[in-house]
Amino acid sequence: MLQPFLLRVLAVVALVAGVGLQACSTDGSGGGSNGDFFESDSPTPAGGERGPVNSGAGGGGGAGGTGLLAPEADGSGDPSRAIVEADIVQLAGDRLYALSRYGGLSVIDASQPANLKMLGRYRTEFTPFELYVRGNVVLALYSDWGSHEKVGAVWQWVQTSYLLALDTADPSRIKQIGSFRVPGQISDSRIVGDVLYLVSYENGYCYECASSALTRVLSLDVRDPRAVRKVEALSFDNTPSQWGGGQRSISVTTSRIYVAGPEYASENDASSVVQVVDISDPAGDMVLGANVRVDGQIQSRWQMDEHEGVLRVLSQPWQWMSNASPSVQTFRVESSQSLQPLGRAELRLPRPEQLQSVRFDGPRAYAITFQRTDPLFTIDLSDPAQPRQVGELEMPGFVYHMEPRGDRLLGLGFDQQNPAGALHVSIFDVSDLAAPRLIDRVNFGGDWAALPEDQDRVHKAFQVLDTQGLILVPYSGSTSRGAGEGFCGDYHSGVQLVDFTRDDLVLRAAVPSYGQARRAFLHRSALFTVSDDRVQTFDVADRSAPKNLDDVLLARYVQSSAVVGTNLVRLGNDWWSGVAQLDVVPLSAPDTADPVGKLDLQSAVLAARGGGASLCGHHMTQARVFGHGQRAYVFYDDYSYDASYTTRFSTGLAVIDLSDPSSPRLEANEVLAFSTSYGWYGWGGDYVVPSGEQVVQVGSTFVLSRLAYQGYGAGSSRSAWLDVVDASNPAEIAVTSLEMPSLGNTGLHRSGSGVLTSHYEPSSDGRVRFYLDRIDVSKPRAPRRTTAINVPGSLLAWDAESNRAVTVDYKKSVREGVTLQQCYEVSGGRASWESEGSYGFSSTPGDVLGRCTTLEHTLKQVHIGSGRPVVEGSWKVPDTLQVSSASVGDDRVFVGFHSVGGYYYADRVAGGACAGECPENPAAKLLVLSGLGSGELHASTLDLESREQYGAYISQLLAVGTRALVGVGYGRGLSIIESDGGAPREVSTVNTAGYPMDVERHANLAILSLGYEGVRVVDMSR
Repeated sequence: MLQPFLLRVLAVVALVAGVGLQACSTDGSGGGSNGDFFESDSPTPAGGERGPVNSGAGGGGGAGGTGLLAPEADGSGDPSRAIVEADIVQLAGDRLYALSRYGGLSVIDASQPANLKMLGRYRTEFTPFELYVRGNVVLALYSDWGSHEKVGAVWQWVQTSYLLALDTADPSRIKQIGSFRVPGQISDSRIVGDVLYLVSYENGYCYECASSALTRVLSLDVRDPRAVRKVEALSFDNTPSQWGGGQRSISVTTSRIYVAGPEYASENDASSVVQVVDISDPAGDMVLGANVRVDGQIQSRWQMDEHEGVLRVLSQPWQWMSNASPSVQTFRVESSQSLQPLGRAELRLPRPEQLQSVRFDGPRAYAITFQRTDPLFTIDLSDPAQPRQVGELEMPGFVYHMEPRGDRLLGLGFDQQNPAGALHVSIFDVSDLAAPRLIDRVNFGGDWAALPEDQDRVHKAFQVLDTQGLILVPYSGSTSRGAGEGFCGDYHSGVQLVDFTRDDLVLRAAVPSYGQARRAFLHRSALFTVSDDRVQTFDVADRSAPKNLDDVLLARYVQSSAVVGTNLVRLGNDWWSGVAQLDVVPLSAPDTADPVGKLDLQSAVLAARGGGASLCGHHMTQARVFGHGQRAYVFYDDYSYDASYTTRFSTGLAVIDLSDPSSPRLEANEVLAFSTSYGWYGWGGDYVVPSGEQVVQVGSTFVLSRLAYQGYGAGSSRSAWLDVVDASNPAEIAVTSLEMPSLGNTGLHRSGSGVLTSHYEPSSDGRVRFYLDRIDVSKPRAPRRTTAINVPGSLLAWDAESNRAVTVDYKKSVREGVTLQQCYEVSGGRASWESEGSYGFSSTPGDVLGRCTTLEHTLKQVHIGSGRPVVEGSWKVPDTLQVSSASVGDDRVFVGFHSVGGYYYADRVAGGACAGECPENPAAKLLVLSGLGSGELHASTLDLESREQYGAYISQLLAVGTRALVGVGYGRGLSIIESDGGAPREVSTVNTAGYPMDVERHANLAILSLGYEGVRVVDMSR
């Protein structure tokens, strides 16, 4: 850690002369900003320092593993000073390490591409950034480690970054052996020798960050991953008097890190600063170097390059300085503390344009600007003191990234106007710098396309395999259809294969990908593609017709699930490809990466319908799966547009045969002549508390509720139906529709062989009367609406065993002379405010007084016998609460509430004032109404602490026996509440990273579909 005295003196000079520079020494005495936050969360083990864990090849010295990115040469010939770059995938021998944004770390046996094996996974609640592999230890970086934490008296969402050291010697039991917290967001990193250099950005608001925006460079000794040790932390803010910057890009040599990024300067100042950091000490001690001010902005790593003792920078002023041109500047590197201006040249542009991409290559540089017709400029740097713009080539589109290959230049870019595709790969002949030529170009990617990485990381996705003459481009995109095909759009993602020689490009196949394709590489003669969802392998002996070999899941997106026999059917719609996937896993292993069987439901449905033109992509984003017997039933939205752009809505039903779970088969697909897209309750200003379901299953019969609207304003009307679908014989699916009253409709509640719902009808005194509707579907092709029973209020919950309902009764209350804010603070969604010339949620000034009309809610327990319904008890809902959900357990109903004031705090009182200081985290209210069997109503409540800053609400509620699974707000985790005897109480918690998209009950199990977190099955009896 000792540095020459001269370097220390120069560091002090730089500290005094620099703008906002701060440094932190390892003992915390360096006067740095928040340096004490850089502490390892893993204490040094008893017995002192240890060597590397499982130090096999590369375990204690260099990078370890082969990696997909070759270490950068340092020119010294010293392998211990090789520069290693992180990535989301690393290949070490036949072991593939892959990071998914949704599934965490997966370790895969890639020795047999046709038979991939998941060796183990390590999942966290957080999104990984990139990883390094050192022997059997993975150093995984996380740039958004977010969690709810209690800060003082309130809960807050805090976000930081982390380094985790994971021991993968036994991949089936991956263990965290070390960790290190880094405030802010990771911008980039490198390993040089045994030192990991992390660059992070703190925006002035993040958890444990400095009070103003700054960039930090942190050096970590990673020889012992059990005790990752901070060596030094430097911080600097290059723009203290401006509007702040953002995440920085870095360029790294074995002696220096150059750090630069966008700076929002004043109108008359287009410059920015490149900060030099000396990293020549092999132990990781760093010294702040010079501030190099350059003409314009640095927006990617490729705009900075050190070559043969010269720093070259090509920068661009901000776009509001439209007349300012990019410039190339050179600086002689005397030391990290002294860089002297050497040469400068301003690019001559045919028109004002913005710089899009830059690449240095030895004594040359290339720059491309951005408009529809974009020039490639060539720059001669053979004499760094006299940089010269030499040649220019105009071409359609622009190039996003360049890869030099001697006298050839490969480019990856965009051309939105090209009908052959928005992406392109190009070859340029740059043998004569004065006359660059576009030799060949191929377009692909559809009408709209995107790349998976920003410019600092796109080279990790864009793979140029020189020895194979192959280019691999992961991408995602969409293609629009015309009027004859319903104006649909096809979303897709994949890896484009391009053959190349010195002078020729040939477009080969685009290998499809589930999830957004992010990486591709060749291993053991097979093509591997990696998305956040899965790793897929292909035989590419014929590059125009790749053959799928195998795939393994990294993460499984699940939006709905259902039990069929002893198995669980998982359904999810991939956003990137629009493909709905259905698979079957054991109920005992619901989140396994190795399904028993799987089905591309989207393709199967399209084939059954005779082609893709009849089905738009992404229709199954809201699809829901049900199970019965040996079949699964999937209801999905179906819509398209005719030539006049009129939307056609309907509902699709797919029936899947699971008699052989290893081979799910689409048995039938029916397009039903109606749509349920608009929901079923609470529309049209009814102010009725929502309840029930939109689709209720009774064996192989399904009852669906729908509303339709005609017209607008005073002349509008609506209609309501129940559609009964008989799917007992998939070859003859039948639908029978019952027209229903259309005012105040609630959802559907199952009751034996039928369903219940409710509605209201106007009364002669200006009030309304509610009616309970029974529908018998025991004969699904001849359903009957058997009774309409007048009950006190709308149906909230139904217990078929006791023949009792819980309803919500309504009473109007009017207050005069209150402001809009006072009205809604107290009664929220139950209120309507009017003053002369205003309507509802008007923008009338807060001091205007008007009339506030509210609805008081009272819950009532009603016995529905053979005679007139009998009210057995009631519970008045406080004005500050509104019912959000209800679920029926054994002899009880659980009712969840939310605060009615929306973003107003839950315990405000009349007049809009707080009782004392307004709390930022009020409690969420859970009510238990027991005594359904005896007819004696007992009410008890439980306050659950909210982790939401505003409001308090029960967001998930499922009753199982005497217990309920409860989610509060949209934070992570759920609670299990026991209500058997005495007051309800929390008995355990269920930790989840995702918010449940669907919660279903099967016997004593609660089945949670958690999006990209997969499925959790919770035994509620334990």
